[in-house]
Amino acid sequence: IIKIRFIFLSVSLSLKAMTFLYKGGWFITRTLLLATTASICRQNGVFVCGASASCMNQQLINYNNIFQKPNTLYSMKCFSSGSEEEKERAWTDIGTEELKEMLGNKDIQLIDVREQEELLDLGRIPSSINIPLGTVADAFQMSPEDFEIQYGEPKPKLDDSNIVFHCRSGKRSITAMNIAKQLGYMKVRHYYPGILGWLDYHDQK
Repeated sequence: IIKIRFIFLSVSLSLKAMTFLYKGGWFITRTLLLATTASICRQNGVFVCGASASCMNQQLINYNNIFQKPNTLYSMKCFSSGSEEEKERAWTDIGTEELKEMLGNKDIQLIDVREQEELLDLGRIPSSINIPLGTVADAFQMSPEDFEIQYGEPKPKLDDSNIVFHCRSGKRSITAMNIAKQLGYMKVRHYYPGILGWLDYHDQK
């Protein structure tokens, strides 16, 4: 009986030891994985941050899929604030205050890419010209003479840095900006709040 109890106790202790090593091994593996991921992210100009961080271009990485563990471990992969993409976005994305300043200085070529019937519903921003999104490519390939006849304003030049697109809420203006870039207008920008943001700003005032 003593031998049986001894064997049972040995097996029980062995199982507990294996469980401890398993959990400890998982903890060490998880820690090393996060450290490795952070190192890789830093090398690629990004960093790993907590789930509560407020950053753009977030990508969740579920390590549960790698190790098939019941406990889920997430990290968030984000572009660092100093990356080239973030710097470009900070310049191309114009807010309401900057738009007002450009309008006040009369240093802007503001292009509204909404459809004409939309202008009747929500109105338009002063000094803007209407070039619906579907006609942006053709418009920017017109001769300067034809452009001015069609839209009543001089055609923007390739190196102008005050070309700003806007639409209803900022989605179509991004598309218009990309179209213009493909045609060689590399300094184009867009007013990301759109006409809705413009109206909301003035309602608050």
